[in-house]
Amino acid sequence: MKKILGYILATVGIILLVIATIPFIREAVNLPASIPPSAITIAALLIIALSIMLIYTKSGNKQPEVPIYEGKNIVGYRRVN
Repeated sequence: MKKILGYILATVGIILLVIATIPFIREAVNLPASIPPSAITIAALLIIALSIMLIYTKSGNKQPEVPIYEGKNIVGYRRVN
């Protein structure tokens, strides 16, 4: 679930970055003149950084598993604490 949210945020950040850097797209979107492009760029970069952290962090509830053998065959896995 975290990865999906990370990818969505990355897409939003890239769209904001495109809006902030390409003048004719900025005019087409009709953003208020009081918001400078540098503020949009900084916000986009922060959103992209947050999304990268969400995509590449592992969830903390994963426990290592060891195989359970019966002879040479693996019959299951057991979690170790």
